[in-house]
Amino acid sequence: MKPVIIIAVAFVLLIPSIVFAESDCIRLDGKVVTMVSENEIDDYVLIQDNLIVATGKTNEKYPTNVNCNNIQEINTNGIIFPGLINIHNHLDWNMFPVWDAPEKYEIRYDWQAASEYDRDLRKPHEVLIDDFKIEMTKYAEVKALVGGTTTIQGSSDPWENAFTKILVRNIEKDSDIQVKIQSRIGNISSDDDYYEKVLKNIQKGETQVFIQHLAEGTNNEAKDEFSKLKELGLLREEVVIIHGTALGPQEFEEMSNSKTKLAWSPLSNLLLYGDTTDVDDAWKSGVLVSLTSDWSPSGSKNLLWELKVADWWNKKSFDEFFTDYELVKMVTVNPAISIKWDDSVGMIAPNHLADLVVINDNNDDPYRALIDASDSDVLLVVINGDAIYGTKDLMQSLGKNEFDEVGCTGWTRALDTTNPLIDKGDQTWNDIVDVLEKEMNSNGFKGLLLAESPYFFQVLPTPLFSSCDDDFIKTLEQSNNEDFSGLLESMKEESTSEPEQIVCPQGFEPVNGVCPDKPVILQELPLEIIEQKVPWTKNIIGWYAQGEVSEDELLEAIKYLIDEKILIVN
Repeated sequence: MKPVIIIAVAFVLLIPSIVFAESDCIRLDGKVVTMVSENEIDDYVLIQDNLIVATGKTNEKYPTNVNCNNIQEINTNGIIFPGLINIHNHLDWNMFPVWDAPEKYEIRYDWQAASEYDRDLRKPHEVLIDDFKIEMTKYAEVKALVGGTTTIQGSSDPWENAFTKILVRNIEKDSDIQVKIQSRIGNISSDDDYYEKVLKNIQKGETQVFIQHLAEGTNNEAKDEFSKLKELGLLREEVVIIHGTALGPQEFEEMSNSKTKLAWSPLSNLLLYGDTTDVDDAWKSGVLVSLTSDWSPSGSKNLLWELKVADWWNKKSFDEFFTDYELVKMVTVNPAISIKWDDSVGMIAPNHLADLVVINDNNDDPYRALIDASDSDVLLVVINGDAIYGTKDLMQSLGKNEFDEVGCTGWTRALDTTNPLIDKGDQTWNDIVDVLEKEMNSNGFKGLLLAESPYFFQVLPTPLFSSCDDDFIKTLEQSNNEDFSGLLESMKEESTSEPEQIVCPQGFEPVNGVCPDKPVILQELPLEIIEQKVPWTKNIIGWYAQGEVSEDELLEAIKYLIDEKILIVN
């Protein structure tokens, strides 16, 4: 590993005595928010291969250790941040839409045991995971990176190179950063032998970071898991507690004393439990807090949206305890420290990996600009020095001329999901979507779920962007566990970039920013379809004719579509 950047007490960045090998460099100009300190804003970031080699002001000379053959200068006209870091997720669940929890739960084991959860999530996941794990995970990684995430936790198979060596960095296995990280979702009270092995691995240095779901809920049973953690000897600085919803000032004080970290997922907590972790108390106690999105069935699509939830809750429940800078630290510096990657990511500094997100410069305060940024405000995402996603102009300036187009009505972005050096690395975004859509909208998959789960009478897989996912917004509006009206109202006031106008042929409407192959008006049905929200609408009659669904199932499906105003009967 390359020498560590040293940060002095006065936050003066000392450049290590390393001379970079001579090769071409790329200089991205813009408002560079280094995250080294709150007020350190530079004018450019210089990238050589996969590393940041310098940042600085335009009127200053490059540091003497910079050794570029040629320098390509690109003005982003945006604000450049370190790539966002999400240390709590469950990637292969993220093509499912947000779940409308049927009740307010007191602990996670209750909803995991609910018949609705089994019907709506567990069963379809089991049907898909064995054959489509790679495409499911790639879909989730793209969903993360279009919101600026460049590092994520939650890979179900860290040994699968088809997704660990492409797109977003997976903290369970990364070829550039050698930190041994272990995570556990299961009940900490259910397997003492497992946790004894974890402790031994930590003591031997074989596990450097251990991430554990804990105290997820609001009752005493959830809170008692903290006592079990202590009993097992795992209240340690190597441990990151996921959720901690049931914890209070006493537990936070103990966490601070032991340097145990905390990962906060407010939207998921509020949708399932009607409350979330008192992270203001945790912060006051000195606990290092990171913001995470959890999974799509109860969380945000990515950290860009979760920042808005945290900001709204900070105003609603914490009396604006957190500054904008501190909220942004929760998705950059803090998670990097929590997983011991802070010498490589989380800041824009020399010898750090070139993981960057560029957003529209539409606010004098860059931290507020990131918190308020909409989907269309993301201009560029660079991972390991490689442009993965962005405007066509910026992607082409960085050498990307072959890409897919994604977006919402009125705007598009370029996306490159390929890497010919790895298994299935030739899959384009359209290839990934086609594989999932073909299976998830097949007669067999729909036939399995049609009569059972109205939850799946939605677009599958779920859209990439919150701004074009009406069902996501509708679920928040209808939640009985929390009033999200303030959050949704603040979203309407966001500053957005000027959209590109997309004009499709007559009879067609843009879908995810692209003109579809088939018109919205489906003549095969004796109904006028005013909005194609569910892909099985034109197949349901055929399934009935083939005997794959019963008359009652057909009528139930049509009634649902009419009730939801997806179909209007002439």
